[in-house]
Amino acid sequence: MPGTIFNIAKLSSSTAARGLLVAATGSPGTLLHNPGAANSEEVELVAESLHSADVTLTVQWGGTTTADQIPVKLVPGGGKQLVHKGLLVGNRDIRAFASVASVIVVHGSARRLGAFEDVPDVPGPETIVLTSEWSSAVRTGGAGAKFPTAIEDVVGRTAALNEIRLAARFNVGSLAGKTLAQIEYLTNVGSIDGSVAADTSRLGPYNTDGTGDPEADSNALMFSRCDLSATAYVTGYTGFRTLGFKVIDLTTATSLAQLSDAVAAGQPFSIAIWMDGGGAGLARSVGLDADNGTLPPQLRITTT
Repeated sequence: MPGTIFNIAKLSSSTAARGLLVAATGSPGTLLHNPGAANSEEVELVAESLHSADVTLTVQWGGTTTADQIPVKLVPGGGKQLVHKGLLVGNRDIRAFASVASVIVVHGSARRLGAFEDVPDVPGPETIVLTSEWSSAVRTGGAGAKFPTAIEDVVGRTAALNEIRLAARFNVGSLAGKTLAQIEYLTNVGSIDGSVAADTSRLGPYNTDGTGDPEADSNALMFSRCDLSATAYVTGYTGFRTLGFKVIDLTTATSLAQLSDAVAAGQPFSIAIWMDGGGAGLARSVGLDADNGTLPPQLRITTT
């Protein structure tokens, strides 16, 4: 909703915001301030006594009747004392008189309400975390196979030398209307089988642009759509060489555009992962927590 900018001003009778000496000892009092025609203001007043004994200051707020009077007792050496803060006044005089002439100094300021400026509410960055609604590894060999009920999604190469890739699908409906600034993939390496010390991995869009449904696709089609040879957002990733929680920045102009397109089309968005060299050499793999694992895959989205 709009915010409000207030204009802060000196008291109208003051010169360069200097203090005003209260000369009057009766009504009408010394003029302190008038907001001017068609304006309403919140006014703050502080007063200080220069006298050696107690002095009563009477502020006349918008009029000179008894109901308009605000009496304040000021003691010697008491410093500046708040008379009133934030009391509203329209196009009427604020005056003051004291029980002793010319020993009370009044300072103050006016915050104008009638001439404010509305500005649009500019939202700050927002972080939205999406948890995978489905994930699975898929391997080659025969008709291939998926493992959607496993607690870990494996990527790499099995003992039978079958390559394994994986995909995770996300419901991105909560991003509707958002301007995307960053995409991060959050996953946990729960196990390592064999030596992966020299291996790197790729992360990118399933089916070249994040569309398609790896759950509904056949084993062979899912495996094919996890091919990131030309479409990866991240290449040469080394984080899967060690156990533990990983935060992988997928942000590119392409990833932001493809995720935005999926949101606009009301479609889920899927991320694929494969290990470079997973189709050759010795058996080795890493196990990433699956959608039903302890730390399921997540997308962390920052919006502007």
